[in-house]
Amino acid sequence: MNRRIALVVGTSTGGVGRHVRSLAEGLRGRGHRVAVLGPASADRAFGFTGAGIRFVPVPIGAAPSLGDPGVVLRLGALVSGADVVHAHGVRAGALCALGGGVAVGGDGAQRAAVGHGAVVVGLSRAGADRGSAGGGGPGCFG
Repeated sequence: MNRRIALVVGTSTGGVGRHVRSLAEGLRGRGHRVAVLGPASADRAFGFTGAGIRFVPVPIGAAPSLGDPGVVLRLGALVSGADVVHAHGVRAGALCALGGGVAVGGDGAQRAAVGHGAVVVGLSRAGADRGSAGGGGPGCFG
């Protein structure tokens, strides 16, 4: 089944951004519809748009800011139609969760927020009952 997958990334200068680009290319190559959401600086640094990956700028900063409530609302609206939301990093995951992109509704969509190398929160829209710590990996989409 081809899915609509939103990959959410915060400010990144290295490994996380490269990881998200690799995931986006691999998922798109398997026929999924992929959109990467994150700060414009991530697109400039990792070339999502140049690689033909749909990129939607969302100003997810490295630290809390007065603009965060707007980011929360924007993320919630943008991920509402996704089958899978895979947020990378604590801030990206927290902002998605606050925007309702993780733990409200009843559409059965799969949601995950991932810290670098470890699952920080794994929540379904049905509720916040599957949090875990430990190794991440392909199971995030399963």
